[in-house]
Order: sequence, then C-alpha cells, then structure tokens
Amino acid sequence: MATCGAIECLEVAAPYYNLALVVVVFILFIRLFKRSKIHYHSNPWKLLFVGFLIFIIEEIFTVLRNAGVLPDTIRMYNPVFEMVILSVFIYAVLLQRQYVKEHEMLKTETRITDPGGDTDNPSAKTKDDAATPTQ
Repeated sequence: MATCGAIECLEVAAPYYNLALVVVVFILFIRLFKRSKIHYHSNPWKLLFVGFLIFIIEEIFTVLRNAGVLPDTIRMYNPVFEMVILSVFIYAVLLQRQYVKEHEMLKTETRITDPGGDTDNPSAKTKDDAATPTQ
C-alpha cells in the first residue's frame, strides 16, 4: 500500500476541491446575471466571469494531467492561463474604477447645477423650504 505525505496528498486533492468550489461560484454567478431587474454596472462582473471560466479550464487540465489523461507537458500552459486571468481581473478593476470616477463626476455636476437649492450650504433654503410657512 502506497502512502503519501501531506504535501503530495494535498497536491492530488486540491484540484478536486477547487472544482467543487467552482460549482458553488458558478451558481452564484448565474444568480447574479439573472438579476436583470436590478440596475448595476455588470461589465466588471462579466470580466470576472471570463477569468473564472479560464480558471475552470486550467483546473480541468490539472485534474486530467494528474489522472494521466493529459501529458505532463500541458503544465507549461498554466503560467499563460494565470497571466490571462490576472490581466482580465486587473482590467475589471480598472473598468470599475473608471465607472466610479464617472459616476462621482455626474453626482458632482448634478449637485452644482441642482436648481432645488444650494447643497453645498446646508443652511440655505430650497424652493420647498421657502414655500412652507415657518412658525
């Protein structure tokens, strides 16, 4: 009976655990994308999903390589997969950052051009405040 050390057993078991967690995350992504009634900026989430799909492909290759179905030379593609995943994640973060900046600029422009009153000065009265009698 062959025994393996903790590191070797972890190397064999980790890809299977990763694929089990992939199922949970995939279900969460599907639930997120089905929420079309709620307005949210979904482009970064779509990019994260693309990176997630690339991760699934990488893990499937790892499981098949460990099972002996694929040759060991397939391991040389792992850095390429990881580089693409990181690039997609970084682009998603930059896209979200740009969206937040634009959204804050729109809020600032709306606040400056708001005809309802001076929002920079909390003591200033708005049109609604002027219409109501004070006691």
